[in-house]
Amino acid sequence: MSRKIIKSKHYHVHQTLHNHTIGVIRAICAGFESSFFEAAYLNLTSGLIDISLSIPRDMKISLQINSGQITASNFKGNLSIVNKFGNTSIVNFSGGLTIGSDNGNITITSLSVNQLVSLSSKFGDIFIREINAPEIRIENHNGKLNLHEVSVSGDCLLTSDFTNIEIDSIECGTLAVESKNGQIELHHGEILGPLIITTDFGDMSVKDLTAESYNFTSHNGIIYADTLQGAATINGNFGNIELYSQDKVILNVENQDGDVYFQGLLSSQAEHSVHSTSGKIEFHIPADSSFDLYLSSDFGKIETEFPLNLTGEFNPNKMEGQINSGGPLLTLESKNGDITLDFIKN
Repeated sequence: MSRKIIKSKHYHVHQTLHNHTIGVIRAICAGFESSFFEAAYLNLTSGLIDISLSIPRDMKISLQINSGQITASNFKGNLSIVNKFGNTSIVNFSGGLTIGSDNGNITITSLSVNQLVSLSSKFGDIFIREINAPEIRIENHNGKLNLHEVSVSGDCLLTSDFTNIEIDSIECGTLAVESKNGQIELHHGEILGPLIITTDFGDMSVKDLTAESYNFTSHNGIIYADTLQGAATINGNFGNIELYSQDKVILNVENQDGDVYFQGLLSSQAEHSVHSTSGKIEFHIPADSSFDLYLSSDFGKIETEFPLNLTGEFNPNKMEGQINSGGPLLTLESKNGDITLDFIKN
């Protein structure tokens, strides 16, 4: 027996405070001005149904869909969606937003809210463009996570299991990104608080993105950052680290198995340290930099263009002294690798 198909069923909500149950879709409404909401291809016991809802603005909507596509546009209020199998699309929305998807993409365009935005997906991509919110929390287990033109006054927390994360043009308070397996690319923007990135397997790239401080941890992958400032704590394992600073940075780097490259300005008000278990260290700083210096390599060469005022006896594998008039301690130490300390070349 073929299932009954009903197309374009339309509901208009006039009164304040209604509770509609249509299959597995539940809408709790309270408001005044009309808007538009569309939920397509829902699984019902009687067949497939295509539903559109004209609903008041400034309302609360709760949707639970077993299988189907959801599109919401020109909506203002609080929207909560659970979609087990199907894509979810939100366009031109303001209010509170919570979306949970078991299997399907989530696409959000032009979102302005004054409440937390919470998104989660088990299998599917998440695409966001033009969002303004006080706080964002996104969890994606299997699929791409792309954010473009993001403005968040508070915290932005992103986590993923097996997915690449790409962020382009972002402003926020604190940005925390965690990935178990996937590449992380952050390009363009300003983080007013800390920028925290953690990855187990995958490269991370941070370009033209400033922050109050930086804390990067990679257990297996390359770390690249080109606009460091403030305090930067970098921990790597099985991957090279390449760092640049346009402003004075306080640098602390630990790399277990990989090279470390740095070029830029170091703060003259704090100590700096770079340690590598197995890999070379290459450092380029301005010729007029003044630091106390400790260079050590157990099984590698030490070379520098700076004239050193050495303290103690000369040792080709360990040098202590000063460059220029001295200052805070700069430590470069490698167990198995060469160390090079040179001027920045124009």
